[in-house]
Amino acid sequence: MSHIQERARAAIELIDSMTEEEFLLSAREAGAIVEKSGSKVHWNERAWLNDRDSHFTGSMVCFDGENVINQGKLLDRYTFVEIASCHTKVRIHADANSSMEAFIEKLRVMRSELDGFLYHLDDRENKAKNNKWG
Repeated sequence: MSHIQERARAAIELIDSMTEEEFLLSAREAGAIVEKSGSKVHWNERAWLNDRDSHFTGSMVCFDGENVINQGKLLDRYTFVEIASCHTKVRIHADANSSMEAFIEKLRVMRSELDGFLYHLDDRENKAKNNKWG
């Protein structure tokens, strides 16, 4: 498992173990929850998926924010996960016609599928290493 995969798995386990209050306090301290004039950014995290010295530009962005008009009235909520790899980008966003709960469930399904795929790849790599003649 790469160091990026290990860090991601550890982060997920840590977040899952936190209460909502602990999570929000931690996110505020880390600067992930920021308020801007005319908008509210509740979460804006970006991660490079390749090593720092790589010329590849794989990245992941998780964003949750709102555009606000006068007197703090909500105009629009914008929530998405974006995965990019050099020339290709995929953005999964909360749909205005669906509930936030449906979007959260979509992300849980994605996480479950990724965890299963990682397990498969790790298992296959370990078997391949054990079958090599030394």
